[in-house]
Amino acid sequence: DSSSRFRGVSLHQRTGKWRAYIKVEGCYQHLGVFVNEEDAARAVNTAARDAWGERAWLNEIAGAS
Repeated sequence: DSSSRFRGVSLHQRTGKWRAYIKVEGCYQHLGVFVNEEDAARAVNTAARDAWGERAWLNEIAGAS
């Protein structure tokens, strides 16, 4: 299963690493590949804040401030 509990994150089956991506103005932007799911979700949150500011829909990550 390649699904993640976070929006914008999916598991790359071949490598077992987590990919982060965001869709801005109709185009997907690859944000990187991460060892753990939470780091990928943080990358998505950062990109979302950059793209939409306070209107960004962020992933809820346990222990995140």
